[in-house]
Amino acid sequence: MWRYLISRALQTVLSMLVVISIVFFLTRLSGNPVHLLLDVNATERDQAILMHHLGLDKPLPVQYGIYVRNIFLGDFGNSVLTRRPVTEHIWSVCRPRSSSDSSPCS
Repeated sequence: MWRYLISRALQTVLSMLVVISIVFFLTRLSGNPVHLLLDVNATERDQAILMHHLGLDKPLPVQYGIYVRNIFLGDFGNSVLTRRPVTEHIWSVCRPRSSSDSSPCS
């Protein structure tokens, strides 16, 4: 029984790493996220400052390590639309409700 549980736990972690890797590399292939976050009138200095702040000036393997670490620590970053932490959005949808309410996160 323990062998089965450990095997399933390892499969779950491996699956999560595969999905996290796919998301990381697809977001990097879609272009520079700085262009999405800054106004079109932003200077190159503004772009460089934001790239440094986001860690996009580091090598790709370092960015990936930071990305994976933050995900496992529950830090999903800030929403591009609202500039608020993504975890706030998740908790607003998954907040505790009475037993008569249906919740997508219960």
